[in-house]
Amino acid sequence: MTDTGHQPHLPNARQRQTFAVTLLSLVITVAAVVGIVLVTSRRAEGEIRPPEEFAEHITEYDNGDFTYAFPEEDIRFDESELVLYANSTLFVCCREDLSAREKNALANEVGGTIVGHLDGSMPILQIHVDPFDLDGLEELSQRLMGTGNVLYATYEMPLSFEAEAVEDTNEWVENSAPNEDDPSGNNWWAEAIGCYSAWEHESLFGEATVGILDTGFDLDHPDLIGVMDMMPGMPDNVEDDHGTAVASVIGAIDNNEGLRGVASGADESGRLQMRGIDIDSPSIKSRGGFCEALRQFVQEDHGSKSPLHVINSSGGVVGVEELSDEGLEALFGRSFLLSDEQKLLAQGHYAKESSNTTMIAMMKLLHEAKHGPAAPESGEFLFVQSAGNALYDGKPLEAWRNGFAAGIDEELYDEFVRMSGNPGITFDELHAHTLVVGATQQRDDDERHLSDSDYSLSSSSCYGEEWVDICAPGKPIFAATLAGEKAYREDWSGTSFSAPMVSGAAALLWAMNPELTAAEVRSLILNNTSGTATPATDYQYGRYPILNVGLAVEDLAKATSRENAVHACSVLVRDALSDAPVEGAIASFEETGGGLSETLETDATGFVILKTGEPTSFEVTISADGYQPQTLSLPTSDHALELDGEINAATKVILLVPEEAERGDPSELLERIIEGSGQDVLQTGAWEFDRPDQVKSGWTLVPEERLDGLLLADLFDYDSDDQPELLAVSVRPRDGWAAPERNMAGWSEAEITISVYEVAASTPDLADEMTLVVPGLPDEHPETSVHVFRGNRQGCLVYLDVYGAFNDQWMATLGVRYTSDGSLVVEGGGLLYEHYNDVLCLAAMAGEGAPALFNAAPYNEPWDGWTELCHLSWGDDPTPGGSFFDEYAEAYEVALGSVGLAPGTARSGFAGSTDELARTREKCAMRPSATLGLTTGGEIVELGGIVSRTQGDTRGIELTVYDETGLLDSWR
Repeated sequence: MTDTGHQPHLPNARQRQTFAVTLLSLVITVAAVVGIVLVTSRRAEGEIRPPEEFAEHITEYDNGDFTYAFPEEDIRFDESELVLYANSTLFVCCREDLSAREKNALANEVGGTIVGHLDGSMPILQIHVDPFDLDGLEELSQRLMGTGNVLYATYEMPLSFEAEAVEDTNEWVENSAPNEDDPSGNNWWAEAIGCYSAWEHESLFGEATVGILDTGFDLDHPDLIGVMDMMPGMPDNVEDDHGTAVASVIGAIDNNEGLRGVASGADESGRLQMRGIDIDSPSIKSRGGFCEALRQFVQEDHGSKSPLHVINSSGGVVGVEELSDEGLEALFGRSFLLSDEQKLLAQGHYAKESSNTTMIAMMKLLHEAKHGPAAPESGEFLFVQSAGNALYDGKPLEAWRNGFAAGIDEELYDEFVRMSGNPGITFDELHAHTLVVGATQQRDDDERHLSDSDYSLSSSSCYGEEWVDICAPGKPIFAATLAGEKAYREDWSGTSFSAPMVSGAAALLWAMNPELTAAEVRSLILNNTSGTATPATDYQYGRYPILNVGLAVEDLAKATSRENAVHACSVLVRDALSDAPVEGAIASFEETGGGLSETLETDATGFVILKTGEPTSFEVTISADGYQPQTLSLPTSDHALELDGEINAATKVILLVPEEAERGDPSELLERIIEGSGQDVLQTGAWEFDRPDQVKSGWTLVPEERLDGLLLADLFDYDSDDQPELLAVSVRPRDGWAAPERNMAGWSEAEITISVYEVAASTPDLADEMTLVVPGLPDEHPETSVHVFRGNRQGCLVYLDVYGAFNDQWMATLGVRYTSDGSLVVEGGGLLYEHYNDVLCLAAMAGEGAPALFNAAPYNEPWDGWTELCHLSWGDDPTPGGSFFDEYAEAYEVALGSVGLAPGTARSGFAGSTDELARTREKCAMRPSATLGLTTGGEIVELGGIVSRTQGDTRGIELTVYDETGLLDSWR
């Protein structure tokens, strides 16, 4: 803030001063004023410092960040909205790279003071303002969001963690002999999740570090000495049995006392390290404080050799009982007399806001790892959250009500995006960094109907397949407690102890391979489960996979086992037309720069491998009788092979072209096609066309000649007759481009013509052709693209892919087959048309002629050549979440599956991944290999296409034409 309180003291006129002294004083005065201005400027542009008047409630951190813990007397309860809030503090998530001056301007906008500041590429502020009611705080928040510099703003609120175990009275006699086929005894949970199988691979384990967000820890417990400590930046710790127990499940030392934690090693190894943050510390009981706690784990030095990749949270928000009349009366000194329905609403709102805060904190960390200033590897963390227990009247509720990471779903993310815009992190990226864990209970005599690997959900475990990713044992659990006469308990129970088993599993996987991404670790855990958890009560629902750390470790060991890993070049040789393996092909390996030289033959599968002792590279020549030889440069890769000759991801596939495929030189035929069509060959490249000063909707900007001509030609065996055909694709304006004065009554249209010629025929004439019409290619407003592609196997289809967006968006992919009788026929395809509150999925009718690829009135008229699979509407209500669009996504998969395709990175806003980052102009430019995949094997071969997209603010056109085949280059 600018300090204007001090002004230089001018000499008193009654004092006797010489002119020199007066002049000197004036100089000093000017200098002082200039100094104040310079200091003020530096404060505005430099670091934001904690204001002294709030020092009592501010915590400062080594990196210069600070957070504000508002006093308890600021907490209010809004009876109409059923919301707890702090009446004089705002929580503000800023857009990228704001200066100190801009941040201070935000505080000034609401007449406030910055009392909390988490810097970075997505800064977070806590702003202290005059006391307001909830409506007043929300009005201030909206004012901040209207500045353009704020991604999200809301009121601060008390974040209270509940980390309590559910009481269980079972007591067992310890059975120390491990038996994973029949878990029993105090170590039943370790047997049930395959810990002993995982520990057999201990020689592969390196170092790992786990962060634990929980109640305090007994750092002197015999199972935790030397492996458990507090985060240096948040050292507060009040010993508590819950946090101690959770830490022991993750990493209790293998010291022949008590238990062994999932990720632990021998006590002298120091291989696993755990760092805790006490959730009862006042400094983190706010939105800003919680965001700082997660940042401490991920970005700050924790005094361990290995990165901190795993954060365990075995707590959740308060249950309904804690928001009862008695609980609120204890906090505010009066009763609110809430109905049961109001209590549920209040608890749900509290849970949602905690999840919103967690989501923002995680997006900030991922954004800073992705875009700076944080190290990229700091973005590889996994937040493991317990699903929660008995939240209402002793019974569990849906897991989202446990709050924090348990409530982060697509609906919450989409709501944030609608309010705040693009956060720079997609939901898929966010989801790849969370795991929510439910609890199972040990089988008893009444559950003998369950298979050996199946268990019932714990009767207290929260549930819901929309939120719970996986389950692990949670009732009863043998784990540590506060040291004393009895340093262990046999009756811990709850999801609080299921989550640390998953955290320990993740730590083991990262200990085996520190280069794994969070998504890869998550996938290893979820793809290597055993058995199913099913409801134990009539108020639970869903079926959930059960953790098996042994299977996950074994899966990773097979891929990266240090004993079996070799440096090698491996090649798989196949016939380019039939895709059959080429046995007996000669593979000549010549090491780059001289050295190793070896010649090998492919086996019956077309496979050959050359192992080396060290990383190197080779010039590899593949030759076989009847085929055109190929030479390529190929570096060695790490091959983790259980058996010699096993093909893995590092294997290079080589497609040999038969010599007879050269018959029928297409040059003469291409010359004849070009001359006969009266069209030129389209130029490839990228151009920009600015709009005129006077804007007309739909103004045609692209000169006609840019989109009138032959786009591409491709030589390939499309009908499986072992002879290549020539495919030609041309573009022509339909009825000429429209005049500039026209209105939105219609868009300019282009005809895409697919023609096939039999090259090997004695007279290579046209066999068949098909013309399709696409809209908007040259127009000012719509984002439109056309891509042509095929598979790489003999007899494959040729595909035409169209995307467009103008208010609505549409995408169609059509598969066309060239048959043995010389005809082009529609095989099938899928089309989506999407409005903000209405979606439509169509399937192309096989055997029909060329269908319409666009309909200006999509919901009112039938589409020629298409049949409706799914049509969903939701009025003007908010976009539905959950499983509402499952039918729509499944219909699209069915439609594409009819032509051997599957959706990859979805361009749809509703089917599959809702990638809000990919705005229409990015979606428009996406190539087929990025948005689709082949289900029939092989790879997508992109042939060519046209992309017409707006330049942005100018609303001009950026036109791109590409041809990957190269057959027409000599005519360009």
